[in-house]
Amino acid sequence: MSTLKAVRGTRDLLPPETELWSHIETTARNIFARYRFGEIRTPIFEDTQLFARGVGEETDIVSKEMYTWEDRARAQSEKAQSLTLRPENTAGVVRAYIEHGLGDTGLLQKLFYIGPQFRRERPQKGRYRQFFQIGAEVIGPPSSGSESPLRDAEVLEMLAALLDALGIRDWKLLINSVGSKEDRPRYIELLEAALTPVVGQMCVGCQRRAGVEAGGGAGRAQAAAAGGGSRGAGGAAAAQCGARAAESAAAGGAARAAAAHPGL
Repeated sequence: MSTLKAVRGTRDLLPPETELWSHIETTARNIFARYRFGEIRTPIFEDTQLFARGVGEETDIVSKEMYTWEDRARAQSEKAQSLTLRPENTAGVVRAYIEHGLGDTGLLQKLFYIGPQFRRERPQKGRYRQFFQIGAEVIGPPSSGSESPLRDAEVLEMLAALLDALGIRDWKLLINSVGSKEDRPRYIELLEAALTPVVGQMCVGCQRRAGVEAGGGAGRAQAAAAGGGSRGAGGAAAAQCGARAAESAAAGGAARAAAAHPGL
């Protein structure tokens, strides 16, 4: 009889390592409290459509990496439902924000979360299929000041305070952005122009994504920028696969932008 072991891509946390994890989590909670962020705890699984719409149906996360199953109905009054272990936490936080009417208060919601996420990635050193995230979200109507650059500055300062409190030295901050409602459509237009001549050099999946962007990328981009999350990843996946091909075929700024902004 074979010995049962932890599932591939997962691991057990044992003493004294758990003491280090507890120290990190406690330090993070203290920093969040200092900046008046409140903890939010969402379910580890959600309706699959939440991630398909929020993250993007054409992204690798949704098409290849999610743990999804059909939750069968147990009574005639119930309906079967597709459920997914959360691959990231932002979508669930936004869902809870809307469902519980937090926006109706007119107040700025400063929320943080600590917990496991799940992606069916290829396991390798430092990367697991169950991994843990500490994150923060600032959400609210424009009248609450949610669109002020001060919100970004506060979160960056809070991150610096956490790293310093944990004794991490010589860290480097790299900043990326999904762009504004005005900039995003222009970026996608340039991206499409750069990728069109080299579509034939892309994999089938990225050819499909490029076609999706061409068919309605600007509208999706505007919705993503208005939503204020890490949306718009569909075009990025095409850029990640096609960036080298685009650079070799076109030396223009749009092609270089596609390669330089894989997080968009």
